[in-house]
Amino acid sequence: MTKELLSYWVKRDGGRLGPYSLRLMQQQMFAGEIGRKHMVSADEGKTWLPANHFPEIFHTPLVTVEKNIVQPRAPSLLSQLEDVPLARTTKATNNVQRSPPLHTKSLMTAESLVGFICSTTATVFGSGTLILLLSRSRSGYGLVVLSFPLLVAAVVGLVFSSIAMRRCRNGFAIGGLVLGIVGTIICLGTFIGWLAVESPEEVGVRRLRGFLELLSQ
Repeated sequence: MTKELLSYWVKRDGGRLGPYSLRLMQQQMFAGEIGRKHMVSADEGKTWLPANHFPEIFHTPLVTVEKNIVQPRAPSLLSQLEDVPLARTTKATNNVQRSPPLHTKSLMTAESLVGFICSTTATVFGSGTLILLLSRSRSGYGLVVLSFPLLVAAVVGLVFSSIAMRRCRNGFAIGGLVLGIVGTIICLGTFIGWLAVESPEEVGVRRLRGFLELLSQ
């Protein structure tokens, strides 16, 4: 008779339990219900020996336990995607949507650059016309009228810089916005002063006319 067909009895809890097949004995051993010191009989109770005398119970390659054990499975790609937090997925989607294409980036850079150049030109040359207005120099007073086209350039630079600030806040956009505001104030003040104040030529003509009238009297 093979060992698989043997029947075993066990003395436990003050009684005699069995018969058990080899497979059931192995299951009880793995469950901790039978130890090496339990008395076991393989001949219907004629002889009793400690369980460690039956190596087939303890030295087996692998025993299939008759219990429903769910084996862990590697997570699938779909489950991994489902486990991604919604906020992270939404944030990644927003980042992809907010990334402008290459031609849009070039357009935004061109807008900020045009605004910066116009604002810088208006501020620098507008300051020069303001100096000529305040110095009232006859040689360069005629250039004060350039404050009007420079005022237009300052407004154009301010508009382009404002548009660029809405789309991308780079250094040219910020600088153009600040210089556009300064240039607009300078050129507008200079142009108003040029309209309100008499030119040195007009003052000279008025004085000469007054002198001639005085001589004629």
